[in-house]
Amino acid sequence: MLRRFINKLKLIDKKRRVRKVAKRMGLEDYGNIEDLFSDYYRKRTWSGGKEETVSGSGSTLKKTAVLRESLPAFFQKHGVKTLFDAPCGDFNWFQHVERGDLNYIGGDIVKAMVEANTSAYANERTRFIHFDITKDEPPKADMWFCREVLLHLSYDLIFQFLKNFARSEIPYLLVSSHHAFPENIDIPTGAGRPVNLEIAPFNLPPPIDYIDDDVDGRRPMRMGLWDRQTIANLPQVSST
Repeated sequence: MLRRFINKLKLIDKKRRVRKVAKRMGLEDYGNIEDLFSDYYRKRTWSGGKEETVSGSGSTLKKTAVLRESLPAFFQKHGVKTLFDAPCGDFNWFQHVERGDLNYIGGDIVKAMVEANTSAYANERTRFIHFDITKDEPPKADMWFCREVLLHLSYDLIFQFLKNFARSEIPYLLVSSHHAFPENIDIPTGAGRPVNLEIAPFNLPPPIDYIDDDVDGRRPMRMGLWDRQTIANLPQVSST
């Protein structure tokens, strides 16, 4: 009983700290998520990537070492010929993934970043599109790759994203989940916290497969694989 009470107090404190951060960052001043994340891009709000990347510390080569090593075999295992990566960020680390003949489509809500990526990296097997993961119709692909963005979205937008995937023709979703965290909290979009998709309020079943995505062990995270029909059949998605 005492432990439960202490955990409840810790959760209240987490929520209070998140609200303070959101107020300090002026998150309520933005009319939509495109304006918000475009402003983040212009101001380099996610400065943890230093000079290497504008997409934050999680997009550095150091933080993606485990993932970069595992992805080629994972894509081959699941027969992925065309990958849709959204949001793709500035393509800092994915450009170093051994892709073979894999076709890559990167989508991001920040137009300026899409234009920069297109100028620097587009070729016959690589293209970039302006894309909102919560509502835009995705291109045809074998897998939707979605890394380290749900932790910045409110519950409402996470459910909008899951519903958008369920409406798509893409058979698989490979998405980040902080599987070791015991509770989720809602946040204003643009703040941040771990998201465990396998507990309330999302309650996804165990993934079909997964890749570890944790370099230093401080915030255990993996990318879980779910099929579209499983997510579409979840009451918390179909009723949202």
